[in-house]
Amino acid sequence: MRYRDKIFRAREYLEDSVEINPNVRGGKLVLKGTRFPVSRLLSEISEGKYSLREIANDYNLDFETVEKFIEALSFIYDTRPII
Repeated sequence: MRYRDKIFRAREYLEDSVEINPNVRGGKLVLKGTRFPVSRLLSEISEGKYSLREIANDYNLDFETVEKFIEALSFIYDTRPII
């Protein structure tokens, strides 16, 4: 798979895994199909107290969805242009 295709696939996954709905959490970005804010997920990860699996279990989230979301986000972050 070409590098450009990998970036496109990662961005596509990110877009498909989150949603904004004014009727859910006041329009905050949430994991699709949940009421769980992306900001909360990133906050939990940044604190470093729990593994992804523990976070998923504590908030009744699908672990594979959380893992793929973080992998895609990390890939895009790591491949961003440096200005």
